[in-house]
Amino acid sequence: MRIVIVENDIPVCRDFVGIIDKFAPHHVVTCIGCGKENVNAVMREKPDIIITGIRAPKCDNLDMLLSLAAMGVAVNVLIASRYTLVDYIKSVLKPGIAEFMPESVSTEDFLDGLNRMERKISIRGQGNITLQGMILMLLSGNGTRRDEFIRGLKYELNVHENSLLSAVIIKPQDESAETTVRIMASLRDCLCKNSRTKCHVLHLPFHYGILVLGIDVQNDDSYRSRVISAIGNVRSISGCVAAGRRFNRLESLEEIVISLRSMLIYSMVCEEIIIFDCDVVASMKYREATYPTSLGEQMIQAIANKSAEQIYAVSSIFKAEMFKVKYDPKSIVNCFNQYLYNAYRTIREHNTHSPESFIYHDCFKKVTECSDKQELIRNFDLAVQWIASESEKITDVHNLIIIKAINYLRDHYNENISLGQIADILGVTPEYLSALFNREMNINFSKFLKNFRISSAKKLLLTDTQKVQEIAEAVGFSDPKYFNRVFKEVCGESPTSYKKRHRY
Repeated sequence: MRIVIVENDIPVCRDFVGIIDKFAPHHVVTCIGCGKENVNAVMREKPDIIITGIRAPKCDNLDMLLSLAAMGVAVNVLIASRYTLVDYIKSVLKPGIAEFMPESVSTEDFLDGLNRMERKISIRGQGNITLQGMILMLLSGNGTRRDEFIRGLKYELNVHENSLLSAVIIKPQDESAETTVRIMASLRDCLCKNSRTKCHVLHLPFHYGILVLGIDVQNDDSYRSRVISAIGNVRSISGCVAAGRRFNRLESLEEIVISLRSMLIYSMVCEEIIIFDCDVVASMKYREATYPTSLGEQMIQAIANKSAEQIYAVSSIFKAEMFKVKYDPKSIVNCFNQYLYNAYRTIREHNTHSPESFIYHDCFKKVTECSDKQELIRNFDLAVQWIASESEKITDVHNLIIIKAINYLRDHYNENISLGQIADILGVTPEYLSALFNREMNINFSKFLKNFRISSAKKLLLTDTQKVQEIAEAVGFSDPKYFNRVFKEVCGESPTSYKKRHRY
């Protein structure tokens, strides 16, 4: 998609362009300054998306958007703004044209905003929603027009009550546009030509993979063998993993796709299987991987020593340990997550001024969602590179009392702890510990504890099935309302909203 960035702050523009170039398949056509005078420049470029920041109720950026709207120009806007301004901005702009991200935006937030905007544009389709758009609407979990899209899909796909359907998700290792085009052409040649089964090959954005949807497969005994052959051809173009399943009701497509995506992870320990299905997964028996605590402690010590060499060495041993035997792949991913999270938390504890890392958060999210061993290792290695680099910048905390205080907080943050309690354990006065904390860590104890708990909550929201209230209690908040308020204060959105945004 064509993107125009409207921003006076040159470093911010540079950051946005860098993220898009590295992580998103879009093209920034220009960066321009704020103000009504740039309306013509925006109209000339005809962007699909405008990215801008609105930092006050009355500002040049908002005036420019209102001028475009008054001239009848259709725009889609991704806005960085304080959450306290969002309701006001929505009240003055045309409904549905804007998506929002926090003012102090991380790469994770930025890419998520782009994904939401791309999804909105895709399913809106200038008023004519495509087959792909209707399927994406179902997968997005938006139920406002669900019945309408189910009817539209049944009509487009010619599905009747006796139809037996087949869904296959294929996740290539190489997701570049050029490779995706070649893969889809290969699949269509194998499955859509001279076939008794009507077959649709659709590329789903946001790392969903490629969906192969077969209609009336009950009339085609050779369909499964042709799918396996087609996946074999895809593997000659790019390594890939695949999972498939048959079903009867188009209404269950969302549930089917989610279950297929969850099956892909088993390729991590069974790379020889071409296509996973329910029977294959059910027949697998694995031991649970347990987190190697000693290696985790060695990593934390290597970070404290600011030794990149030790960090790489321990991480290499950790990888070998995780794949030494065939563990349950979900437990393997959980161990990788815990290892990276503990390392990241240690970096942030020792250097409170370390910025939120674009690269780290992107890699951590991809490790959480990975579907094969190569993807897991690739993103783990990138995260470890960042950890090694950041370890050299950590603040030296020479005071033994502060080190003991942080270690105690790490072990007991989910309890009802206080500065006075920790001071008593360490044998100092609360006033002395507070002053020491401010001097050594450049942040007060209360804020440090609050940020630590919210950081732990974010991880649980991404990787756990607990309710928000249970997560609040798990990280030390006895009052769910207070937890929601603190979470929104730190993250700019509610825990529920944060969890929904990372559903896939």
